Formats: sequence, C-alpha cells, structure tokens
Amino acid sequence: MSDRRSSLSRPQAPGASGYVVHRDAAPERPSGRKLTVIYYLNPQWTGGGELTLWPPGDAPPVNIAPLDDRMVIFRSSLEHRVLPNGHETRLAVTTWFYNRLELAMELYAEKKRPLLEEDDDDDDDTVDAPE
Repeated sequence: MSDRRSSLSRPQAPGASGYVVHRDAAPERPSGRKLTVIYYLNPQWTGGGELTLWPPGDAPPVNIAPLDDRMVIFRSSLEHRVLPNGHETRLAVTTWFYNRLELAMELYAEKKRPLLEEDDDDDDDTVDAPE
C-alpha cells in the first residue's frame, strides 16, 4: 500500500490551542497519504490534548487520550482534531505513510488548480478574428 513515509515531532506547549477538525488526506482518489500513525510520549499527562476521530458512517466520534507509550493508527482520510492542551506539554511523533504515485498525482493536480482558476477569472475567452 505505501511506498514512503514522512514524520513530524513537535511538542505542544501547555495551554496550546490544538488543531481544528481536518483530514490529513482527501477522501477521494488520488490521495497520497494513506495512514496516519501517532505515538505519544507523555509520562506526566494530566489531561487535555485528546485526539478526536470521526469514524465513517453514523458512528459517534471517539476521544483518545494522549497517554504515554500509546500508538494510534487511522486512515488519513478520516476527520479528526486535537483538543487544547491542559497544563502539561504534549509530545507526539506523527508519521504519515503514503503512496508515491498517488501523492505525485495529488501534487500535480494541486499545481494545475491555480492555473485553471486563473483561466476562470478571465472573462474574455474569445479569440479575435484577423481583419
């Protein structure tokens, strides 16, 4: 399924605002990122910074505490958010596994999108006939 991976390790300071609801990958194809893996390193965790996942279908959202030595793996296309931190720094290592071909297709489509949007802004799509 995956050819490569990329990772991010960034501590969130006490009281940090978290992350709004988002997806790490588009739900339709092509979408390069396939799996999101989060590993938590919080031996002093006292609350806050929970990950909320929205499973597909009618299932209710799931809150996952960032407990020390916990690993969470989910499809990158699932909606999720991180709630604001409590009084401790929250440390997580996030890795995304992706498919190179689909990532290239996704990046190519994103690069072409501004060109198409610029063309849509041009009201004069006619070509003048020579006199």
